[in-house]
Amino acid sequence: MIEAALSRYASDRLGKTDFALFSAGARVIPGLTSPTFEPPVRGLAQKLWRKLGMISSHPPAAILDPNTHVGECWPMRGSSGQVAIHLAQPVDVTEFGVEHVAKSVAIDWRSAPRQIEVWGYVLGTNTTSDGGSSAAGISADPSQKPPVRTIIVKVRSNWGHPDHTCLYRFRVHGQRVPL
Repeated sequence: MIEAALSRYASDRLGKTDFALFSAGARVIPGLTSPTFEPPVRGLAQKLWRKLGMISSHPPAAILDPNTHVGECWPMRGSSGQVAIHLAQPVDVTEFGVEHVAKSVAIDWRSAPRQIEVWGYVLGTNTTSDGGSSAAGISADPSQKPPVRTIIVKVRSNWGHPDHTCLYRFRVHGQRVPL
């Protein structure tokens, strides 16, 4: 029993496949992702280090890494924005997760995401009838969930930080869909 619990913890704590892991093939789509916040530099040495690439914020791909230590986040510019993720493979999504460090150890909790929307771009096609209208409604059978390959995480607000929002990790769980 103890070995099973330790094995589950060692396999990413939840024991569920995360289809949004960079190491499994998931990638950030730069053209659909908000800019990264770069804090202002102080002094000539910091300016030089940044110019040489020795100081920079973590890239958006940081949210696809299981590391969630304090400060190991992607600082998205502003209090709202988005990140688009191309999943490792098509998935029948059952749940997703957004992680942030605990409030008790956070450097500034105001940068934590507050309101989030998750959008999935589904694979497949739909046919609409030509009813003469400029708008067409498409209904989906809830029992026939289409597979998802691209996810857009929209941060609507954070807890009050005006400059940036820190995203530590985003997970996608579900069932593999054969290609």
